[in-house]
Amino acid sequence: MISCDGFGNIKEIQNIVTNTSDFEYYYIDHYYCKSTEEFINKLIRGSVAYGFNKEHMLKRINMYFSYNEITENKINYIENITKFNLIKYRNKIRKLYNNF
Repeated sequence: MISCDGFGNIKEIQNIVTNTSDFEYYYIDHYYCKSTEEFINKLIRGSVAYGFNKEHMLKRINMYFSYNEITENKINYIENITKFNLIKYRNKIRKLYNNF
């Protein structure tokens, strides 16, 4: 599970915490574990903290692909919805296939 502070910075919680006052501005970001469609629907709704900040949205896409398989279909879908250029991920796929 991923937790984020109010600024979208990833915070990893490894121990059981009994004092939750430290988490006043934290939230659980579980959309990376959802389908691509659910993830993108959440992404395009924007963030309370960031609104439709392109840099923040690209960071979230990067996080999504760090937890999920990168495929041409996912890249095409995300590019069609967001209009972002995801050549970085296409290159990762090409590099992976060239190593076989």
